[in-house]
Amino acid sequence: MVDFNITYSSEEKTSKAWLLLDGRRYLVTLDPFYQKGEDVETFYPKALAVQLSLDYPGIPFSAWEDFAYDTFAALQRFDLGHIEEAMQNLLSQAGEAGGSARE
Repeated sequence: MVDFNITYSSEEKTSKAWLLLDGRRYLVTLDPFYQKGEDVETFYPKALAVQLSLDYPGIPFSAWEDFAYDTFAALQRFDLGHIEEAMQNLLSQAGEAGGSARE
């Protein structure tokens, strides 16, 4: 199951983007202070890829980075089914390669 939620705090001028993926929640805080000039199209995928690579160290970071950029594009289309399918494909490819996705 995939779910996405974003909240905005006008007081703090930040957004919190929650992504439920493979039974885990991933939070990316969109805050100009932490983004250091990066636009959301760059910052969100990078931050998501780091979190995913920590949860699934058996999959190369570059695969998570590609997945995260694809996820960001799918979120813009509201295509949560695409994200779920891409996640399952990535996890099954990791399993077929003989490695465990979660180590």
